[in-house]
Amino acid sequence: MSKSSSSFLLDWRPSRLMAAARAALAVLAAASLGLSALPGLAAVAAVLVLLPFMAWRIRGDLRRAPASLRVADDGQWLVLLEPLQRPRLLERCRVQVRGGLAWVEAREPDGRRRTWTWWPDTLDGAALRKLRLAAGGRSAQTAAALATMPG
Repeated sequence: MSKSSSSFLLDWRPSRLMAAARAALAVLAAASLGLSALPGLAAVAAVLVLLPFMAWRIRGDLRRAPASLRVADDGQWLVLLEPLQRPRLLERCRVQVRGGLAWVEAREPDGRRRTWTWWPDTLDGAALRKLRLAAGGRSAQTAAALATMPG
């Protein structure tokens, strides 16, 4: 079997850790608006827009249906396996890993972009290694990695 035809299976589920981080950021954003130089009414209006929007986003993220992804070893394509739906091939796939976080972006045939993000609470070490390999050299080309390289 050639490298381009081999693949691995990953399960995706919503991350409670990401939801908690977003909730904490929403509270901090609301506090920063209150402490900013905005006029009182503008700050209150911004907080009244921010908090319900973030609650809606967090709830939507947590309600997203779990899925399985069969990802090519070279990260170029994936097959999306969702409950009660036919498997779909998605191309123009991009795998990225930054520390313990990983995400996969791909385009549906109609052009819509889909993203799956794994946080440390939803990704074990073996799956993280597979994603790093699928990302190839791209995951090492971060600004921090480039800044520490000699020369």
